[in-house]
Amino acid sequence: MSQILLDRLEINNFRSIRGTLTAPLNANTVLIHGENGAGKTSLLSAIELALRGGIEFLDLADKDYRRQLLHRGAATGRVMLETVGLDRRNRFETNITPQGATTVAKLDDGLSHFFKERCYLPQSLLNQLLKMYQESGADAESPLAAFVSELLGLKRLDAIELGLAPVDDIRNLRKAAGRLSQFEAEKTRLDRDIANNRKVLEAMSKTIAAAVAQLNQVLTPIGVTVEEPIDDIGRYRPLLNDAADSRAAAAARDHRAQLQATLRHLNQGSATASSNEAALARAHVSAGAALAAWEAANKPAADQILDRVTRVLSQSSLPRAYGEFFAPAMRELIALEKTAQERLDQATADAARAGKIVEERDVAERNLRTIDEEFSKLAANSGSLGSALAEIAAFIVDDVCPVCERDFSQMNKGSLSLEGIGRG
Repeated sequence: MSQILLDRLEINNFRSIRGTLTAPLNANTVLIHGENGAGKTSLLSAIELALRGGIEFLDLADKDYRRQLLHRGAATGRVMLETVGLDRRNRFETNITPQGATTVAKLDDGLSHFFKERCYLPQSLLNQLLKMYQESGADAESPLAAFVSELLGLKRLDAIELGLAPVDDIRNLRKAAGRLSQFEAEKTRLDRDIANNRKVLEAMSKTIAAAVAQLNQVLTPIGVTVEEPIDDIGRYRPLLNDAADSRAAAAARDHRAQLQATLRHLNQGSATASSNEAALARAHVSAGAALAAWEAANKPAADQILDRVTRVLSQSSLPRAYGEFFAPAMRELIALEKTAQERLDQATADAARAGKIVEERDVAERNLRTIDEEFSKLAANSGSLGSALAEIAAFIVDDVCPVCERDFSQMNKGSLSLEGIGRG
């Protein structure tokens, strides 16, 4: 069997095609163009119907599609396709009526399957391949774009389009400049890196702003506000070492110890309640009196400490009872103090590093001024030095120095008179 080619297609009253249409197909490349609804898809479907006796994409959508193939208002229709290169038959035909389609001649099952899998691409798949090729953009020579171009035979079509395009069309430039595609790909990569770096910078800025906001949230109850940017974080350090807070914490520990002692006394009295109700009653009265005395002496101060700690730890859910309040409050305060201390240590280190940089800059500026002064002195003395040498040169007539009376001819270093002239 030689190479199989489509030769001629004849269509009569098929789908959107009214009347008879004859399309010659005996060319290496056949272009089919037209407006929407002109019948491009109908023409391709007619080829598939003639060769295979059916249209796959319509069959998937509606099993009764054969009743809809005849053009509206027509009594009969027909699709006939002639080929070149088949051994037994090169004419295939299907008749169309309002009741459906009747196949007169079609490919055998093997060739029909080959046509479906290798030769005919459904419109949806063809659109996807063309979209992949068109969106290849700057990377038009990529393996994927080359595969689609080879599969669909797009090189001739590209040649026609490029021949009609202006000289400065980007596709012409890509072919003329072999590395243009690489530069475009590198530009795309750099643009992507810049966008990623901007996102990272924005995220870091948001993180810093959130940290400052969180620090202000912690410090606001004690009357301190950190402004952004933070210039001198060291000035906030004394606030963490407030002696009044230390004294208040010590007083709270003392009150807690008293309350625990009272509670232990009450618990001990409860344990012996069954055996000694009278002792329990006395213990209860004593504990109540002790609690009343403690409240009379210490409750205002304790309430003040509790309110102050509650304002500082406004984000925490702390119990209001004295016995249950102290332990979680101390844990929260210790953690808060540690966090603030770490942030102040880091800020102090940064401030110290900045101070060293300023000192190094001042030293460099002083050295630069010293060098400038030395250069100025050299420039000022150069004139007097030249005058002195000129006066001495007038007395040099041979190799004997007029100052030290030394004979320079004995030093094998050339003539003194020539050297003197060269210096002058």
